[in-house]
Amino acid sequence: MRLALAVIFIPTIAVTADSAKRVRQYLPHREVRNYGEPSQLLGSSDDLVLLLVSAYKWISSNWWCMKSRLNCMEATNKTFYRTDYYWIPEQKTSNRTVPRKPGNLTFQYDIIRKEKNYTTINTTLITESKNYSYGEYPVHYADEKCMVIAFPKEATYLYRRPVCALWVLNTTLGSPEHYRHCVYILLAVCRAPIYNAYEYEKANCTAWGEPAEAKRVHIPTLE
Repeated sequence: MRLALAVIFIPTIAVTADSAKRVRQYLPHREVRNYGEPSQLLGSSDDLVLLLVSAYKWISSNWWCMKSRLNCMEATNKTFYRTDYYWIPEQKTSNRTVPRKPGNLTFQYDIIRKEKNYTTINTTLITESKNYSYGEYPVHYADEKCMVIAFPKEATYLYRRPVCALWVLNTTLGSPEHYRHCVYILLAVCRAPIYNAYEYEKANCTAWGEPAEAKRVHIPTLE
């Protein structure tokens, strides 16, 4: 029996003569964590557009036509400053109507790479008075065209599918074949329903035009 077991388990790890490196016969599920390198996208000088987002806790009446623009990069492939621009749609209350207005938020993104785990993006909101930590966002997939990123988990959905967002380069919007793999990953992995942000808002975004660059948070000159 011991000999039989040895025969069964020996092939699981092979050693090649050329590299003398152990090669697995079967890949573990955690290999899926090795496809999240967001530096190419976060460092892009092209705008990023929010294409899809899990509807859970997403308040669509607060943010329309969301896009992200690079301000600067502090540490190569590690720290990025970007500003999100968007429209806040007209708000109607019982006694008044608040007209549509532009909004923006500036974030510092620090990439944290962890061996055998998801790469995360430590996200900090930058304001004139103080900064606010938004936690670490796991990157489920990222390349130079698109990124599927999850929101930090909460105890209320610890064992459920993650709440995610899909960002794509604005230059790829006319060529869905460049980011359809990211759409598939988001639909397969992330929590539904998925808010079809870009397509659903597209007509209004076109009519409203680009969100004006309202007063933006000053980022100190980086050494």
